[in-house]
Formats: sequence, C-alpha cells, structure tokens
Amino acid sequence: MFGSALKGVLKVRGAAEPADPAPTDSSRRMPHVIHVGLQKAASTSVSDYLYAHGFCEPPHEVIQGGVEGLTKSGSSLFWKELQVLSRIAYVKEYLKGGVPQMASVSHEYASRFQTCAGNERRLDATPEYIQQRVVPAILYQAMTPSERRELRVVVVLRDPFARQLARFNELAESCVQGAEGGDWRPWRCKQVCAKAEGAPRLTRQELRRCGKTRAFRAFEDYAADTLLNKHMKTGLAAACRGVGIGKSMGRQKRDITIADGMRGDEASSPLAYLLGVQRWATVFGRKSVLVLDFAELVDVKGGGSARALGRLGGFLGLDEGSDKKWQRGEERQDDAASTTLSHSNGMAKAVSEVPCAAWERYGQEAVAQAGLLFEWMACTADEASEHERGLWGAGGPAQEALKAAWIGYDDRCGLEYSKDLRFPA
Repeated sequence: MFGSALKGVLKVRGAAEPADPAPTDSSRRMPHVIHVGLQKAASTSVSDYLYAHGFCEPPHEVIQGGVEGLTKSGSSLFWKELQVLSRIAYVKEYLKGGVPQMASVSHEYASRFQTCAGNERRLDATPEYIQQRVVPAILYQAMTPSERRELRVVVVLRDPFARQLARFNELAESCVQGAEGGDWRPWRCKQVCAKAEGAPRLTRQELRRCGKTRAFRAFEDYAADTLLNKHMKTGLAAACRGVGIGKSMGRQKRDITIADGMRGDEASSPLAYLLGVQRWATVFGRKSVLVLDFAELVDVKGGGSARALGRLGGFLGLDEGSDKKWQRGEERQDDAASTTLSHSNGMAKAVSEVPCAAWERYGQEAVAQAGLLFEWMACTADEASEHERGLWGAGGPAQEALKAAWIGYDDRCGLEYSKDLRFPA
C-alpha cells in the first residue's frame, strides 16, 4: 500500500525512483530516529529519555568549522531540534521537480553529529517536521536504502485544544520575558498580541509594549489561526483512501508554494495530525512510524507512562528504562496550568483550561475530524508496529482519554458535541 503510494508521489513530482547509491561510508551520520512532533506534546521529555538511554546528544553549540552555507559556525543551537530538513534551499529544489543536493543533507547531519562517532543511536527531534509537507520525501532521497529501512519515526499526538493552550501560554510567557530584557523573539509576540481589527501589523515597539503590559489576545481568537482553518474540513475522501496525500505531497509545483513546503498543515486539529502522520507513513512505511498518545505518556501515577515507554523502548530496541530516567525529562514537561504568568486578556493568570468560547467555536468540527483520524489508525493497524497495538483501537487508552477530555469540555460549557464522537471498531 505505502510503497505504491510513494511511487505515485515520485511520479507526480516528476522524479525517478531513487537508484541505490554507493554503500554507506563511515563518514555518514544520518539520524536513526526522527521525532517529528508534536510541539507541546512532551518532545523534550521524550528526547531527554532517549539521551538517557544512550542516544548521542548533539552539542548545544555548533562546533567550529561547520558546513559553510548550511551551519553558522559557533552559533547557538537548541540541541534536540536540528532543523536540518527545514532548510528553504532543499525545499526550493524539491519543488522545482529536481533532487536537492542530497550530499549537502548528509554532510550537514555529519556536522551536527560530529561528536557521535561510533554511536549509531542518533536523534533529530524537530517537532515542526510533522507540519512540513515535503520533509519526508527530502529525507527519503537523502538516505541510502539501508538507512531508510533502519529509520524509525516517532510521533506523539495530544488533544489539540490542550496542546494549543499550552503553546499559547508558552508564546505569551516568552513575549513577556523578551520585553523585560530576556531573549527577544518578536515573532512570538506577534502571534499572541492583540491588535484592533483591520489594523496594520504591530511594530516592534508595539510588540514590546504588548509584552510589558500583557495585552494579549483572547485564546479563542488565537485559536482561530491555529486550531482549524478553511483547509481543514472533513469533506475529503475517507481516511483509508488516503486523505490529502495527493494534495500534501504530490501536487505539481505550480500548486504548492514555498510556504506550503515549509509550514504545511500548521493547524492543530485531528485532520492536520492525520495528514502529518500519513506523509511519514507513506514514504517510510507504516511499520516504521510509532504514534504515541500524550495522555498515556504523562500518566505516571496511573501506569500509562510505563506502558507508553514500553512501547517506545520496544519500537527502538532499548533496554528497559527506569522511572528515574524518565523523570529527567518530566521535570521540564509543560502543563497549561503550571505557569503563573499574568495575562490582561480577562484572565488573572495564564489560561489554565480551554475556554468555552474556543470549544463552542471549534469543538464540533474537531469531533467530526477525530473520526477520520481514528478511522485511519484502525485501517492501518495491521501494518503498524506491534508496539502500537491496542493504543488507538476501540476502547483503547487513546480513544478513552480524548473522549473523557471532550466530554469534560461539554459538561463545563453546557454543550453536547462529544455525543457525536464515532470511533471505528
């Protein structure tokens, strides 16, 4: 199923099926595991857990002598998010219908992993990859056949409403810190700062003032740009027939923009999740992709965490881990209610629960989309890794956790959207 889909993608892209390159040489250091997302779904915790289990941890600084034109020698680097495959040069070449300079991709990975000589466990944990439409195909073409077979892709999905709430709080907190003399990243303020309807974009001075006064948008207005958008509708083909694969990877270059290639389906919705997972499964095979559930992963007291880590360890061939090693990452685990940041959007502190205005506006569509996501998980269950079995099926913990969360929103907000949840058997 997935092999034929890949051939179709390459045919539409105007590229030939990749020929077998020369055998892998000792200087190649491509990633063994790609953790593609999601943001605010324990990606740092998962990365820390893998580092504690022997994965090579890239340096926090790019070592002097980096690849010219690809890495800035000596520049700061957030270690887990290598961002190698997000480079616009690669996306541009791919969208032109040609094969990017794949030697440059492997060369850059070799630079990032230059301290990992002798360690075959190499991780690139860049959560944005799940949004970026052409990244899986670019990586595929840069790898040798053996590297493709050995690659493992990890995804952690989270209730989209809770995930976006955590992201909103993170952006707002970063904006405040930057305005008060910390690391200034105006693009973060731009996403959460309020402005009058129809007003031009805020100046840098106005963004700083927003951070200092905490003049942020209401969460439901922020969610309008991120939870669902006009492209994320359920009027697509049934999930088992390949929702969006032709659109998201196989479109002709005249129909796809650089922004599409870089950002892709950035909405936080069940359908956006589905499209992202499908792309990786189509290119590398469903069995090479492990989809975990955030709710199970962080359920330490109820035993869900141990089960999730057992799935992850079995999938990657790790030795059985200890709670202590997971705690290393858990200390940094985000929680929407854990911050004490004050907002001026009608909240006395950080938004600690999904506002009813957001659930009322977007919940009904999200419920409809969830059916597509779980339908696809069900119809690819036989092709998935054995370590994922029982998680997404009928009565499984992923279904039950999402249903419980959404019933909770209904009860609190006086709605009945969750009654329309339809999970396949």
